[in-house]
Amino acid sequence: MTTLEKIGLFFGGCSVEHEVSLRSMKSVYQALDKVKFEPVLFAISKEGLIYKCANMSIFDEKLAVDEAINA
Repeated sequence: MTTLEKIGLFFGGCSVEHEVSLRSMKSVYQALDKVKFEPVLFAISKEGLIYKCANMSIFDEKLAVDEAINA
């Protein structure tokens, strides 16, 4: 069995581009070769709080980290 390379992916943040970062990370996550890499997702709220996420599905219908985490 091959060990997957872990890769940390951070998105969101205190920027006015918060929503853009979320949409971009959805695309990056989907395109990432999951045979080679194990993505570790870190969502950053607009207040700067960092949350570790299991996958991107929590954000399927949300446009902000805060909305998804507090849902």
